[in-house]
Amino acid sequence: MISNPLSGRTQGYHLFLVPNEEASQKFFSIINSIASTYQSPTFPPHVTLLSNISGDEKELCTQAQKLALKLAPQILTVSGVSTEDSFFRALYLKVQEIVPLTEMHKNASATFAMPVAEYTPHLSLLYGTYPEDTKQETVRLVSPLQGFEFVLSTLALYRTEGEVTEWEKIASFPLGTS
Repeated sequence: MISNPLSGRTQGYHLFLVPNEEASQKFFSIINSIASTYQSPTFPPHVTLLSNISGDEKELCTQAQKLALKLAPQILTVSGVSTEDSFFRALYLKVQEIVPLTEMHKNASATFAMPVAEYTPHLSLLYGTYPEDTKQETVRLVSPLQGFEFVLSTLALYRTEGEVTEWEKIASFPLGTS
């Protein structure tokens, strides 16, 4: 649970959809470069599927593995670059909304007995709070990513207690394979 959108602290667990290896390397390189510029935390490239999950870690792993088997890899297209005054959406890539991704979110919510919340899939490139004019130069630098296609191929369960630097990957599962 994030009590303050301007804070970088979280609680519980998160499910992340992770891009295939080639796209992950590309995004991670961009995230690292931006983090170096802004002195901000680095994090693995991902599209959050479900946030603020609570429960027994072993059971959550079992549920995540079962969920991954039901989900197919998805091709996403970057539809733009955006910023917000929110710690976790300081600078992010918007992705073209597709029905299968929304259905994945609904399926995950049901699997983890959580209410279906509004879902805005995106891939963050920068966490933190920065003045808008400061972020606009970086927006221009990453805007050529618009139209870039990548595959979400893995479901990862992260323990996301505390600051971003404290997050820990608990398990990851390929989508749609047994």
